[in-house]
Amino acid sequence: NAVERFLTQLQDDINQAMEEISHRIAGPDFNPPVLAIKGYNSFTFETPHDGGTGTGCRGLIIYDFAMLQISDLPVLAHDTNILKQCDDQAVEGIMEEYGASQKQIFLAFDRADRYTPRVNAIADKHTVITLGPDGRTLYGHAWNKKAAQ
Repeated sequence: NAVERFLTQLQDDINQAMEEISHRIAGPDFNPPVLAIKGYNSFTFETPHDGGTGTGCRGLIIYDFAMLQISDLPVLAHDTNILKQCDDQAVEGIMEEYGASQKQIFLAFDRADRYTPRVNAIADKHTVITLGPDGRTLYGHAWNKKAAQ
């Protein structure tokens, strides 16, 4: 069946890309995430022998990078919350991937002091806009504050 062959090829392409990206991010000693497409409407996504939260977040990021790599998607957006569960080595590898990408990546990155100097150096090198309190808000004001009386 043509659809089954397509799904198998897609699964294999994604898994191959995830294995390569996982090797760069986490190193060769860690299992990469694995996608198993089961028919038309079912799949599993897991990292073998590790169901931890940090590994799950790293796996999701690796999947996103794989999709960015093998597809025509022009952009990737991540929020800082996805990085908070990852260990420092993984965050360094993830930041290296962000920095090496030829496609546009948006990362909301906060609490930089929590991360290693290498992570901060990569973030500083690629930062386009920095937001914060005291006049450093997007569009000139904080949307979550009550209007001045």
